[in-house]
Amino acid sequence: MIRFNPTNLIRHTINPNAQIKPELSIVVPIFNQSGVINLVIQRILENTYSNFELILIDDGSSDGTKNQLISFNIDFKNVPNLVAFKVFRHKFSKFETYCENFGIINSNSKYCLGIQADMIVSHYKFDLKMINALKSIDSIAVISGRGIERLIPIIRMYKKTLGSDTAQTSNVFLHLARQIKKQFVSQRSDLPELNTDLFVEKSDSDFILTGTAGRIGKLVNLTMDNQAIQSKKIYIGETVMRGPILYDKDKYFLIGGLDVNRFFQGFDEHDFCARAMLNNYLVGYTPIGFSSPLDIGTSRKKRTILTEIIILTKILTRFNKRKKSTLSNEKKLLKFLEEKESINKILN
Repeated sequence: MIRFNPTNLIRHTINPNAQIKPELSIVVPIFNQSGVINLVIQRILENTYSNFELILIDDGSSDGTKNQLISFNIDFKNVPNLVAFKVFRHKFSKFETYCENFGIINSNSKYCLGIQADMIVSHYKFDLKMINALKSIDSIAVISGRGIERLIPIIRMYKKTLGSDTAQTSNVFLHLARQIKKQFVSQRSDLPELNTDLFVEKSDSDFILTGTAGRIGKLVNLTMDNQAIQSKKIYIGETVMRGPILYDKDKYFLIGGLDVNRFFQGFDEHDFCARAMLNNYLVGYTPIGFSSPLDIGTSRKKRTILTEIIILTKILTRFNKRKKSTLSNEKKLLKFLEEKESINKILN
């Protein structure tokens, strides 16, 4: 049987001195990030404290990313806690939802941490802080290192779009035309200057009132205040933003995982959080130090015409399925949240 777009393991480097199973699996979906991916990987290696495996998924890159992942040099003497380094590749893009879910399914640890390929971690032991937050209450299923927000505004935004971060317009053909035009516009692939403007976290009372904290949306471009990074606060609320995002793998599968049938890039973490809440799990956020310049965002990277056609196909084939997603059921979720009154709280 010929597979049109197989997922191939193109590198599997094992630490010869590793005697134990990894406690943590870090999953990084990557698309055309040759300008920054070596730095992203290096910072993960430098700042991860747990015994871990690194699972990298090249999602059909066409800019040399594949060769960089194959040739990336690992000195296990400098990273003795790295148990294994795996690189998978798709010939054509399968997008973030599939990649992250695939990485979790193929992981060998209790905890799975998703990091986007445009996020440069600067926080030593960031993984330990997130794992401790996840362990703090048994009912917490997922912890974000980026932010937390209200669910209903997300649902209403989802309904106004094509259900993906890759296509925000309501006219799919207009979207394709715009992408075709972009093929003739040069796009930088090197690392831009980092924005050093500080993001100051909301006060506790503001979070309780608004349900929102962290670097939501374009605020991700700002640098997190060091005081927030050092704090042990855990914000419990309605839904969290991906990047970095930590799952308890057992709870991940009990909740049903990311819905790859109805989502392919964007909104999938919110759908997961909605299902988590309906199953009486909690979702949370604890501030992590990382930089993510908007210029190098994966969803903003230039794609080929073929990939844009694949995007449109995915949008059209999922159109009716979207109506059956948990995220589409605004009435059910609104009723659930009203009965709960407020789930916003802060743990220290």
